[in-house]
Amino acid sequence: MADVPGPSGVKTTKNEEKDTKLEDAIDFYSEHFDPLVTLYSNQVKLPKPNAKPFDNLAMWNSHYRRGETKKVEKKSKDQPLPQRRWLPHQLPIPSKKQTRKEKNIFTRMDDAQGPLSLLRKYMQEKTPIKVN
Repeated sequence: MADVPGPSGVKTTKNEEKDTKLEDAIDFYSEHFDPLVTLYSNQVKLPKPNAKPFDNLAMWNSHYRRGETKKVEKKSKDQPLPQRRWLPHQLPIPSKKQTRKEKNIFTRMDDAQGPLSLLRKYMQEKTPIKVN
């Protein structure tokens, strides 16, 4: 084959030039990447050889979206649950219910006169008595 001077002045053959063009065409990160050549070439080196192959773009898209939702779920576990924001007119109305004064024998003794007042007096003085 004819020798052609290369970019560094070193003479190269046309086969070597074709090989470098092919390498550029099948290199995913090259400016001269050609997807059609890559599909039909058996010399392709995948950037991630262990990547899961998908049958079509719809399958890839569903797999990709599932990965996004998992990430969102992880973030939501770290954050506290949202609280209900009440507007002033939605707040519960404070009750105006009056509490009843508890009525029992001890509260009645305070107001009573007669035998109950004596009983209260002895109870406050802690005097032991016998009631029949």
